Amino acid sequence: MTKLLDSVNQALPPFERLAFLAIANDVWNTENGFLTPTLKIKRHVLDATYSPLAEKWYAKNQPVVWEAAG
Repeated sequence: MTKLLDSVNQALPPFERLAFLAIANDVWNTENGFLTPTLKIKRHVLDATYSPLAEKWYAKNQPVVWEAAG
């Protein structure tokens, strides 16, 4: 995952580079509201679920963060 992060960041301008990758252990499906019936991601649900964790993830100062929201 660290190699993937490095590869992605090399292709991006400095102001768009990712500080880390967060790996969610949660299932994203239509039943729990993460996906629409046409399997599109509901960004507002992701934001509500994972935004409260972002500060903690940044504080870890690690390239890859593995953690479940719940």
